[in-house]
Amino acid sequence: MARAFLTHLRALAGSRRAVLAAGAFGLFGLGLGLGALGGAYLVQDPAPGTVRAAVGNPIAWADPGVPPAAERGTRPPVAQTPGTGPAPEAAPARPHDVPLPRAKPETLEPAGGFAHGEAEPVAVPPGAAKLAIVVDDLGLSRARTQRAIALPPAVTLSFLAYADGLPALTGAARAAGHEVLAHVPMQPKSPEWDAGCNVLRADLPDDELRRRLRWALDRVDGAVGVNNHMGSAFTPDRSGMRTVLRMLKARGLMFLDSRTTPESAGEAVARELGVAFAGRDVFLDNAKDAPAIRESLAEAARIARAAGTAVAIGHPYPVTFEVLEAWIPKARAQGIQLVPISAVTTPFPGQPAQTAARGGDAGP
Repeated sequence: MARAFLTHLRALAGSRRAVLAAGAFGLFGLGLGLGALGGAYLVQDPAPGTVRAAVGNPIAWADPGVPPAAERGTRPPVAQTPGTGPAPEAAPARPHDVPLPRAKPETLEPAGGFAHGEAEPVAVPPGAAKLAIVVDDLGLSRARTQRAIALPPAVTLSFLAYADGLPALTGAARAAGHEVLAHVPMQPKSPEWDAGCNVLRADLPDDELRRRLRWALDRVDGAVGVNNHMGSAFTPDRSGMRTVLRMLKARGLMFLDSRTTPESAGEAVARELGVAFAGRDVFLDNAKDAPAIRESLAEAARIARAAGTAVAIGHPYPVTFEVLEAWIPKARAQGIQLVPISAVTTPFPGQPAQTAARGGDAGP
């Protein structure tokens, strides 16, 4: 009897081990399935207002756990040059978390025709070597954005159109005297790079391109213009760039080409349509270490002295801020005048249609 009882216990133990093993394998399989679903989710465009970055995307500094600030009603940016773009609309009531602009000296004039009325005016001596520094990819991290806002007012700040809490952040930037750009996501060549949501793509119909750009422009209040976030696959597409630059011209905005590819058609289309234009000369922090960033700033200064103007673009890395905070106070001693982007913007007059046709590109 005892022997039979022990045999029965051994059989039960064996079956229990089998059940546990089967359960463990089942949980493992479930984990693999959930991982695959998560990977698929990462490569989809996020919904407006969300912030995600695919594996390998450097734009991954969103503040975790920070609830988005309430967005105010959007309106088209007003024209920045007299006689261009739609008539300004009445500004909506300013919410309590958007600061008022500070008073500016009356003795100075804005440095360029596209300077926002709230931007800090600068005096540019004749013949000065003008350098415009733009910090883009702003808005994902409130702490890093506030550090950018603390830079001298002549530094231009570019805000990702899909970031949360933009009215308060752009309002603070403009109140501190900065010119502001809308950093609009455009299609990159590599499908592994996540440019954000409402990305401008070369394969989209014209109406959808316009809808996406309108969404981006309406989110960055008071912007003087646009620069592209990524865009190595979109900016070479002349048809898409015509749609974008026509909308910017209608609103009285300029285009800063980040030049993420040497094949960009931005300058050629701006000339053709008569859109105010600037182009990036130097990326400051492709190499994210202080000596390399200082070397990039020296190169930007060299270009400014040789050509009269230069544009350098940096990103909200702590090391970039550290170098800029030390370098900018010494720039004037090196013969460099730091200016907002409006001061180095070229107001192209536009080309006759037949000139564009002779160039082999007569399409609208």
